[in-house]
Amino acid sequence: MAFTIIVFEKDRYLKRLIESRLSRSFPDAYISGGKERVEAGLSECAITLYDDRQFGEDEVGHEAIPLFTEGCIDCRRLEDQILDILDTKDRVSDPAMCLLISFAYMDEREDYIRKEYSSLKDCHDVCIRLDLMSGIRMPSPLTTGLSAGSLTDLLRSCSDPSFDSEDIMGYLNHDSNGFMTTGKPDSPDDVFDFGIETSATLIKKVRELVNLNSISVSCLVVTEGFTVKDLSFIAGLFDRVEVLLPSRLCEEKNNIEEVLGNISRHITGDTFIKVRYCDESKESGKGEHIRV
Repeated sequence: MAFTIIVFEKDRYLKRLIESRLSRSFPDAYISGGKERVEAGLSECAITLYDDRQFGEDEVGHEAIPLFTEGCIDCRRLEDQILDILDTKDRVSDPAMCLLISFAYMDEREDYIRKEYSSLKDCHDVCIRLDLMSGIRMPSPLTTGLSAGSLTDLLRSCSDPSFDSEDIMGYLNHDSNGFMTTGKPDSPDDVFDFGIETSATLIKKVRELVNLNSISVSCLVVTEGFTVKDLSFIAGLFDRVEVLLPSRLCEEKNNIEEVLGNISRHITGDTFIKVRYCDESKESGKGEHIRV
């Protein structure tokens, strides 16, 4: 859905900071300082944010979202309010297939997964976690009681035309966080050696398993180390795509808009994509009034 975010803020630096952050979280949105882009018919709706220290509701409209309700700008709160307005929160609140593209440290990534993806386990009978990354980057809780190389075996088997999606369960065991997962690969780079087409085939088999409806199944796929081209190839297979960045990169130029743009062009309108930071409560060092 194409929509416009209008930001009423007289401080030019703060305005650019807000617009930059929101453009990362909503790559399909038009970011505007006025209403001219909406009138040009470039989007389906407009959402207005305003500095309530500088403007009144009579100037921006009673449905506009104030920026300083808590004494500082909480970007995560703003994002949630925007999602509520777009009515997308209900659509993605219980996704069956989630992709987490991580650029964070291992401990940051795992903390984020424990905090943000517990609902996947709560809402479904079985929650599968697939780590499509180097075996070196897989955390120790994901080493199960299965024989070594079960991920390698699963990648090798899933390309066989006779492989049934229900056979996936035979390669899984519970990890210490409550996910069903494979063991580590035989060699650290097996995921990459098999190629992105094999990973895509496995993801499609998991989707078939999710759609069987004999039991409630969800899946979290965590990726690291793939090219943007490869990520674009698989992103459209998911209901929800999140890109996880370290909070220290929130103000650095890191080309994340280009990455999101490339991925967004390869997914359908039904796939939700969002940027997340490991510590979204951390305040920006440059803008003392904005929490990023």
